Amino acid sequence: MGYVGATVLTDHQYDLSKIQNAPDALAIALQLGRLDFITVVLTSLAVILAILGVIGWEQLNKAKEAAIKLARDAVEELLPSHVAAHAEAAFNTEENRAYILSIVEEIMARERDVAASIDENTPDVTAAYNDGADNEQ
Repeated sequence: MGYVGATVLTDHQYDLSKIQNAPDALAIALQLGRLDFITVVLTSLAVILAILGVIGWEQLNKAKEAAIKLARDAVEELLPSHVAAHAEAAFNTEENRAYILSIVEEIMARERDVAASIDENTPDVTAAYNDGADNEQ
């Protein structure tokens, strides 16, 4: 209950005449009695946590980028020697050597077939050029 002039206001009656000139959220909260110490503390705490959350997010992004760079540098440094050691060990067994050589021979056979088909289907332009056809300007 509150007193306004000579009028007694119950809990559900509010005197809006005080805030008619400036009916903003702060004035309404003050009139309703909702802007007490606990509300201010909780609001301040929420704002501080929001700011700290944004700062933490930025720090996590920086840490993620640093971790990615560190991992990439480590892989670039260690991978060549690691691959060379394992590739040599894998190639030194007879079974793996025969398998790799069969794949290489198959690829080279395909390349020879493609080159042969190009030679068969390509007209001899050098002979036409040497004979003088289309050579006059």
